[in-house]
Amino acid sequence: MSIIRYKIPLIITFIILMIFSLITIIFSISGGQGGFIAFSPINNMGFDTFLILIIAWISAFIGGVLPGYILGPLLLLVHKYTIGLRMEYGIQKREQTEKFKGTFRGFFPVLMTFNFALLFSQNPGIQQALVGSNNDFSQALAFNVLLSILVGISLAVFSAVWFLLDGGIVYTNRTKVKESTFPVEVRGVGSWLNYLLKGYAGISVLFSYYQILSGFIQIQLSGAGFEISSIIFLITWPLMPLLYTLIVSPIFMILDKTYEHRKKYIQKFANRLNITGPLEDPLNIEL
Repeated sequence: MSIIRYKIPLIITFIILMIFSLITIIFSISGGQGGFIAFSPINNMGFDTFLILIIAWISAFIGGVLPGYILGPLLLLVHKYTIGLRMEYGIQKREQTEKFKGTFRGFFPVLMTFNFALLFSQNPGIQQALVGSNNDFSQALAFNVLLSILVGISLAVFSAVWFLLDGGIVYTNRTKVKESTFPVEVRGVGSWLNYLLKGYAGISVLFSYYQILSGFIQIQLSGAGFEISSIIFLITWPLMPLLYTLIVSPIFMILDKTYEHRKKYIQKFANRLNITGPLEDPLNIEL
């Protein structure tokens, strides 16, 4: 597969790497700035900034690729013997798209990560463990460290869904509604959970952002008013999920490269559950 397919995500990855490298160099040569990560091997803010990027990439790789090989089959097994007891299953033919479309696929997992990070960063014990302090700025520092750690967990949750969607595992309620007025439907096994996870990630992060921003505005109003830095914060804060989506985008090049292997893997497991294809056989539905 040509490297041209990944031109855009490779350019984005290079730009992000250069930005973090530049920030690291500036902080390192400026002097006088200690690190903010408690477990960092080097007490330097520049090094800690770059360490966050490395942790995020490692976490994204571990969470985005490996858990799907376990959680994907497990989710299919649970679905078939709970929701799918009276359903018929099949395998829909799926082909990889001609153009790479995974650059922003991590947006909803990142939203989920933000929600988790906002929640856990409020805990003084976690603040102490991650940044070594409990002052007014500790939550913001702990939040940034948690983002890099927890992104792998969010990607792991979505990874199982992507395995099933890429594998084309579908089911129909044809038998269940045979003697009723309900319509016959064909759905992807991973589709319902995909919508559920996206809904949770989107709604929950909105509530979390509202709490953070409203609290920040109240603090500013009770003080000397809004400064330029405060206005910049209010403008850039909602854009952080998009930035972090770009940071973890390299993982989706790996998922794209392993598409055929992952598809065959989940389909092979489906065959063990007597799920075969193509879609018209055994479902026998005219589409």
